[in-house]
Amino acid sequence: GRRMDAFADSQAPLPLPADPAAAERVVASLGKDALGTLAPLVAAAAGNSPFLAQALLRQSALLPALRHGGPDPVLSATVAGAAGVGAEADSLPALMQALRDHKLAAATIIALADIAGWPTQKVVAALSAFADAAIGAAVTFLLRDAVRGGQLSDAPSGFVVLAMGKLGARELNYSSDIDLIVLWDQDRVRLGN
Repeated sequence: GRRMDAFADSQAPLPLPADPAAAERVVASLGKDALGTLAPLVAAAAGNSPFLAQALLRQSALLPALRHGGPDPVLSATVAGAAGVGAEADSLPALMQALRDHKLAAATIIALADIAGWPTQKVVAALSAFADAAIGAAVTFLLRDAVRGGQLSDAPSGFVVLAMGKLGARELNYSSDIDLIVLWDQDRVRLGN
């Protein structure tokens, strides 16, 4: 395989598709001409991962920006979008759906960049940055909701969320769970009734 210049920091070759038929189906569905230089990368991803095959089809709107600008600016916009969801969502189900949508976009972008040759350190930093943004959005929403419900005053909430383990070290991998510690100021926050 060949590397995609907009994606890779190394000369890593692309893996051959284990399922060439799946690779061909996804590339054909997305349009080989529209994919241009991304076609071999999309084939490598779709032909080796059923999850990525579906993700690529669902996230096809990202592909023109990825083709022209590479993963860094598209991922930055996705992380920023996820971070802003907590201030925008009007309900918990809306927050959850928006975070799922951003997560699928981030996973697709990061996986393509990983396959194309991003160094491991960059991959784990990107996964960690997205997780941090998603947690921040969830906390923002929950604090806003608590203020609306009268459980908290508007100014400093007294809550602190610390990331431990792999997230704390900014070393998340694709299957990492996250370990969080939530601390609060007992003079500001009364838990329970």
